[in-house]
Amino acid sequence: MLKFAKMKHMSSENSGRRSHRALSKTEVALLLEVWAEDNRHYGVRNYALLRLLIYTGLRSSEVVALRWEDIDLDAQLVRVRHGKGDKERIVAIADVSDDTKQSLVALRALQADQYECVFPRLTAGPNPQFAADIPMHALTIYRLLGVANKQKE
Repeated sequence: MLKFAKMKHMSSENSGRRSHRALSKTEVALLLEVWAEDNRHYGVRNYALLRLLIYTGLRSSEVVALRWEDIDLDAQLVRVRHGKGDKERIVAIADVSDDTKQSLVALRALQADQYECVFPRLTAGPNPQFAADIPMHALTIYRLLGVANKQKE
């Protein structure tokens, strides 16, 4: 059983400081599999979100703040307006397949050009819909990793 929400581990060398490790190909595949076939708003949004996180290395706060104008799908580039230290930078989408691009196209189509936010908040309930043109909270990413854990158990 994989625990996606526990991707960080404590480093004995730095006592109390966290070190990071990359997900294995198997972990990435299992994580994406949770939402790959989910065509509801929740599934389409989460699948595109995870693909973008995995293939760009963006921080959670950076990815949820993205606007559609920040993404150039043809060039496979993402503009981060307010990165760490409030610096702007351009990041490549390192997915050699077209899957990340296709997931973002599907998300955009589902939004019907009504939103500037790439990853808007969803309504509550059994069949969530996009709530408003307000970005989802970065902490929601950790919750969806918890959902992935439960679905994989």
